[in-house]
Amino acid sequence: MTGKRTAPNVLLLDDQPLSRAGLRALLEHELGCRVVAGASDARTALAAAVRLAPVVAIVATLEPRGALALVRPLAATPTTSCIRLGAGADAQAVKAAFDAGALGYLVREDDAQALGDALRSVAAGQRYLSPLASSSLVDHLQRRDHGAMHHALTPRQLEVLRLVAQGHNTKTIARNLGVSSRTVDAHRYQISRRLQVHDVAGMVRYAIHNGLVGSEP
Repeated sequence: MTGKRTAPNVLLLDDQPLSRAGLRALLEHELGCRVVAGASDARTALAAAVRLAPVVAIVATLEPRGALALVRPLAATPTTSCIRLGAGADAQAVKAAFDAGALGYLVREDDAQALGDALRSVAAGQRYLSPLASSSLVDHLQRRDHGAMHHALTPRQLEVLRLVAQGHNTKTIARNLGVSSRTVDAHRYQISRRLQVHDVAGMVRYAIHNGLVGSEP
């Protein structure tokens, strides 16, 4: 990302001095941006935004509430668009950042290319969610939704799931429950379909992840 036309002026807010210095070096030396101000607190950042009218403000402060409180007034200015650099990308954090007016969202594990892509997009007035943030968000939503699936199982199906996760085969489960192997197979089919898992390993992972059995059955 080089050249004045593609490298916007940037305001950087980060309450961690070493992190702020590292981000500034990345922005200036690798991405060709001009960091017009680096701030460690909201008051300084807002004053700099009013005085210097940066094209993009990167809000990387670790405290989420403070970050969002700063995103709102920055995003409301006619000249500055915001990127939120967060510690994680759960659904609530991403939604809160965009609701506050941010146009971009990255996580601290993102690389220089993602930051450059975010700067270009946001400077052009386009929303940007980095690949890592998007992947983390999808994983979070899948875990959240997946975790509720076992509530659709019957008590007997839950019992079968626990026994499968504890390493018991169909014959042993049938004997323990006093039912036929065919009945157990029918329960396993319904469990697989409702949980959207297709093998024993998947059932074990699901049961452990959702606290239905211990990690060492």
